[in-house]
Parts: sequence; structure tokens; C-alpha cells
Amino acid sequence: MKEKFGTRAKLIEAGYRGHGPYVAFLFFRLVAPVAMLVVAWLVYRRISSDQPREIVAPFALTYAWILVAPWVFPWYTAIAWVALTQVPRNRMTRWLTIVTVLLALWHSSGGQENTVPVALNAPAHVTTVVGAGR
Repeated sequence: MKEKFGTRAKLIEAGYRGHGPYVAFLFFRLVAPVAMLVVAWLVYRRISSDQPREIVAPFALTYAWILVAPWVFPWYTAIAWVALTQVPRNRMTRWLTIVTVLLALWHSSGGQENTVPVALNAPAHVTTVVGAGR
């Protein structure tokens, strides 16, 4: 019998074993690239046709990556801003500004130290705190 080593087979096998986080990881591993291409295609079509396509295509891909990627920092939008500077101002400037500001607000701690333990069930001798820099 031929063994399956693909992502789909791992997803199904992990689902049967009850490995929820692993199933979620594999699900996003399968869905994220497809969703990114769909969003990029929608953005590409949304920008007016008089814009240079060799600039619009990279912008559409980077903007879609920012929207779809499960882990994004505010400074990742710099890649999309570089592509957007090459075309005249359009409706995507406003949307990229909104995404950049929201990512910056979500990432900002307001200057407060994050005191959430790394693991809630960590042993008593573990005193590591996320963001404490100790």
C-alpha cells in the first residue's frame, strides 16, 4: 500500500487523532496561498486600467499577502507602499493607509509591559514573561 505524505493526508490524519492546533496550521497552510491569489486578483481588477500593470501586479500581491497572512507586523506594509509610490494616487492608497494604521494599533502595547505568561501551565520555576526582555 502506498503511503501518503502530502499536506492533505497529514491534515486528515491529524484530524482523526484530535490534534486541533495542527489541523488549524495545516488548514491555513492550504488556504492562505489560494486566498492570497484570490484577493490579489480582486485588487488587481479594482485598480483602474490606465495604471501600469507591471507596478499594479506586485502591489496587488503584496497587499493581498498583508490581508491574508496569519501573522503580519505593521512594517510589512512597507513593501506594498514602495509599489504604490510608483503609480498616481488611487483608491488603494486609502485602504493601505487604513490597514497600516490598524496593524500598528494592534501591535502597539501602549508602552505597557505584557505580563501574560508564556504558558499558562508552565512549571513554577519558569518565570518567563512575553515582552519583558529578561
